[in-house]
Amino acid sequence: REPGRREIPLLEVHKAKREDAGKNIVRIDKKTRERLGIKKGNYVYIVGESKAKAKVASAHKEDTGKNIIRMNKKLREKAGVNFKDKIKIEKVEDDA
Repeated sequence: REPGRREIPLLEVHKAKREDAGKNIVRIDKKTRERLGIKKGNYVYIVGESKAKAKVASAHKEDTGKNIIRMNKKLREKAGVNFKDKIKIEKVEDDA
């Protein structure tokens, strides 16, 4: 396989914690961000029945290494994903 080309991991959808309610962010751990070539502050598309754009933030300490993505109800509904779904995300290339 090509260097830098890795299988895109599926991330398990988890609910946002109370402090993130209403924020347009997803929380992803550092190891997963590195595997996807995504940095904190980048934007990604949450890919479900449709797509939703959100800003990437650091995972909570207790989520590290668990291959999960946290997002609020509004983002889950917009992307058409549910709690515990396994989903893909895509980096927004223009990052606008």
